[in-house]
Amino acid sequence: MPATLVAPRPAPVATPPVALAPVRRHNGRVCPVCAERRCQDAAECAAEYESRTWMACPDCDGTGYDTTEFQIWCLVCGGAKEIEGEYAVTLIAGLAEVAA
Repeated sequence: MPATLVAPRPAPVATPPVALAPVRRHNGRVCPVCAERRCQDAAECAAEYESRTWMACPDCDGTGYDTTEFQIWCLVCGGAKEIEGEYAVTLIAGLAEVAA
């Protein structure tokens, strides 16, 4: 029998417990209008949605999923896949300034 199978193994080294920050994940996409998982007034959100201009979220490219792999859903749109047009223009301009 090989010596590595017979030789005693060293005792495991005890490591102190590490306090990690909790990762909060929710299992539902949010409404793009009210940013809630369940709208309080779905008819009002639907009317508001129809009255505004929307575009695909530039952070997740309209997938709704987080690109940093820290959360399940995108941190900008909350998984809604779209954001309001005025907010998107402001967000893209801010990203362009940071990149420059």
